[in-house]
Amino acid sequence: MARHIDRIIDDLCNGSLTLEAACKALLQSSQADPAGTRFWNLSIEAALKQKRIAHAAGRALLDALEGYPSDRTVWIDSGMLDAAVSAAPAARIKDTERRVAALLQAVAGSDIPAAAARSEPPLTGPIEWYDSRAFTEPQADAPESIGPGSVLKGRYRLASHLGAGGIGQVFEAVDLASAGAERRVTVKIVAVNLRHQPDALTTLETAVRRTQHLSHPNIAAIHDIGRHGDSVFIVMEPLRGRWLSGLIREVRGQGMPYAAAWPIISGIASGLAHAHRHGVVHADLSPHAIFLCDDGTAKVMCFGLINALPNSNESLDVLDTQTLRAYTEAYAADPWAQLSRPHPADDLYPLGVIAYEMLTGTHPYQRHSMIVARQKNLTFAPIAGLNSRAKKLLERCLSFERADRPQNAERFLRKMQPGLLDRMLTAG
Repeated sequence: MARHIDRIIDDLCNGSLTLEAACKALLQSSQADPAGTRFWNLSIEAALKQKRIAHAAGRALLDALEGYPSDRTVWIDSGMLDAAVSAAPAARIKDTERRVAALLQAVAGSDIPAAAARSEPPLTGPIEWYDSRAFTEPQADAPESIGPGSVLKGRYRLASHLGAGGIGQVFEAVDLASAGAERRVTVKIVAVNLRHQPDALTTLETAVRRTQHLSHPNIAAIHDIGRHGDSVFIVMEPLRGRWLSGLIREVRGQGMPYAAAWPIISGIASGLAHAHRHGVVHADLSPHAIFLCDDGTAKVMCFGLINALPNSNESLDVLDTQTLRAYTEAYAADPWAQLSRPHPADDLYPLGVIAYEMLTGTHPYQRHSMIVARQKNLTFAPIAGLNSRAKKLLERCLSFERADRPQNAERFLRKMQPGLLDRMLTAG
């Protein structure tokens, strides 16, 4: 690779590289070597944490690293939102959807005051990320850093970093308390700092206990939740394999055969259906929340945790996705619905997006959030090889309206039973 991520960030910071050129370099690198750029996001997040780069620049770089041009996603943060609302105080915007609409109108019409547009929103928020370097190498001079070699709560020794997954960083670990043979587990370090969010452990414990009973082959089993210093960690079953996000990146632009995609899609849907039958909604489903085991089994992890994280409804910080890695706009249905009770149909939208990406190699709405896609009245091309019934089902999943989607994953599975495939597929 012509440039390493650290060199790109350095050149961007010293002005020898424009943001556009930096994004182009990252885009080319991610497409040329998906495996080699897998953890580059950590360097970008570290630069954000150190305030070396602005929020907008960091998001553009992260979007480019995921393989998309930097102008494909409109990111929403509290600073822009407050500026948009204050620019039109007479509107007295109260409900969340109208606040977001006002922001988009302001962005599109350049109504945000120049001073607000030039200034960067503060990097502090309701959730604090740790320095990304702590996740890639142990820091001898920082006793609170967490990385390979760290022992959590005197019991779980982190062995290797598996990557960022949804609301935290994930590690393969060893349970030192197990008798006899070495017991492997998976540990997720949740993206909160208890020093600043002291109530987070209680709310996360409640969420974990509420979903711990979910026992299904396509749901990552949770064994325990604990505290290590100012960190919260969740102990899960051992996982060996890769993230679905990595597979989707590899097939970007070309897609994959239905026969290869369907076992993954149906596995995700089966896990969701089991959770929905037990009254549990994931509410943060994305390729970063799905792990593909070496035997091909899809494991959905961390149901409902996004709703347990501390957040500020007024500032809508929960939408600050690329900094928090907690709420992925390109997959999320009805972000404002997070302020009310999540519905199983909210999981069907990201399932539809994931299925579409796997089969076509492209995001149905060009990586835009649902809010932007709805405002722009975007549509997507039908998937080749599916008949009208299958196409209609995916159209329903990708609907902007909750009521138009399948109301739970079990209904989705019934429509896509293997016995129907011969009638639904024209290829193969």
